[in-house]
Amino acid sequence: MGIGAMNISDSPVRCSGSQPSTEAVCHLRVPASGGSARPSANNANTKIPATIIVSKVDNARRHLCGETLSIDMSLGDTYACHMQRLCAIVQPRARIGLLAGMAFVLLSMTAVEVHSRQVASVFSPQPAVGDGTLRRIRVPILMYHRVSEVPPDADVYRIDLTIAPEVFRAHMQYLHDEGYNTISLYQLNDALLRGMRLPSNPVVLTFDDGYIEHYATVFPTLQEYGFAGTFFVITGYADANNPDYLSWEQISEMADAGMSMEPHTKSHLGLVGRDNDFLLYEVLGSFESIAEHTDRIPRMFAYPGGDYDDAALHMLASLACWRAVTTHHGVLHTTDNYLELPRVRVSGDTAVTGLAYLLQTS
Repeated sequence: MGIGAMNISDSPVRCSGSQPSTEAVCHLRVPASGGSARPSANNANTKIPATIIVSKVDNARRHLCGETLSIDMSLGDTYACHMQRLCAIVQPRARIGLLAGMAFVLLSMTAVEVHSRQVASVFSPQPAVGDGTLRRIRVPILMYHRVSEVPPDADVYRIDLTIAPEVFRAHMQYLHDEGYNTISLYQLNDALLRGMRLPSNPVVLTFDDGYIEHYATVFPTLQEYGFAGTFFVITGYADANNPDYLSWEQISEMADAGMSMEPHTKSHLGLVGRDNDFLLYEVLGSFESIAEHTDRIPRMFAYPGGDYDDAALHMLASLACWRAVTTHHGVLHTTDNYLELPRVRVSGDTAVTGLAYLLQTS
């Protein structure tokens, strides 16, 4: 019998899916709560999601089954713990009852912890419009990728996505000298929803994929100029301690320093044509990981490769994703365009004169 066939009637956990080949889905009912413009896990109204609390179950399952856990918070005040093939097939068969019992005990203990901590449902959609006013605001959202030297064997894609560190510094010097002020996507969101006043010459700096040079080169350069940046992180690479990408320790440090660390899926796989389970794991899973490791609830998102379809849009709309950025070109943003914000691509051949042209003519 699969774990999902168990009856946990005396717990806040409800499970379904009794076939060994199916995925067990457990719903944790918790009270809903509102959020602020930039919620923090340290705020009593926005506790950290249950990802942390279920770590004991996750660790046990990893040991027994080698599977991974994600938490579906798309149902407002309901967490749905998708335990993919949670010990559905365990050999030898004589161990099934024992292992199922162990998993049941751990899951029940987790449910008690969730209940006792009164974990808030922080991943619920925001209202469609803040104060009822529809606004259109011009703010360039610059899109950077790699900031490094180009390796000798680089292909055309790597060359196009990479600017040299000295060129990046020249970009920041130009922005500083010309009186540009960096803002976050949260500030842009507040301006669109509630008319919050933005500084003169606002610009958003975004950096996709979470490369290691975002910590080694970009982060200190931004600090030197007093700028803030938004970094879209592929969380699975941090989980795997991939040396070419940011570690969780570095991500946390950058978040503590005022940088916006936001999800870019778990694996950077395309989102087009995917089923709901795939989208839950890749999209929601990356939101959860950022929240767990930074003590901050992320609300922004970038589509991997800039590709998405109606299913991906629907998934983000069901979560508390306040704004999502694309690779479409543009600088105008409207109150009601939550999930398809355009950006301005910075390519490998974008010199300072090119950057000035993009900012002035886009």
